[in-house]
Amino acid sequence: LEWKCFTYTVVPLIGISGPKRLFCVDANFWVWAFVLVLLSLVTQSEVWSQGLLVASAIRASLDCKGWKETLEPAWSKAWNDSMWAHFEPGGNLSVLAGLAWGFLVLQLIVYVFRAVPLKLLQCGRVDYRCGTEPNGYTVPVFCMRVWHADAVKTLASL
Repeated sequence: LEWKCFTYTVVPLIGISGPKRLFCVDANFWVWAFVLVLLSLVTQSEVWSQGLLVASAIRASLDCKGWKETLEPAWSKAWNDSMWAHFEPGGNLSVLAGLAWGFLVLQLIVYVFRAVPLKLLQCGRVDYRCGTEPNGYTVPVFCMRVWHADAVKTLASL
């Protein structure tokens, strides 16, 4: 459904806003679309999986006897035998749950910076009335140009 909506809106979007930019550099359509689809997949799927991981880990570490006696040592051994062993904090499930929680918070911050006008952060004024800002405004993430409707959509996905 999301791809179908994207195909209906992308032509007018590019026609109005011009070339797309990633990291403040012009990008061709396929690179831009690929990054957009990846961002969409990541932001929609990771919230649920990380939230479940954090909640399960916290609950188990508080009241599950098997956590400290069985699961934690088994996880630590498996981690140390893996290719990721050089990342030592990964051997502790509680640390990984904390990192997952941290990424959830970071994601909220990224969403806000995809909607807050850059000129507002530079102590400028933004007019939020209907029909104002006809050329849109630039946001900090990817130096994207957005309009009020884009900002509302981004904040609504929180």
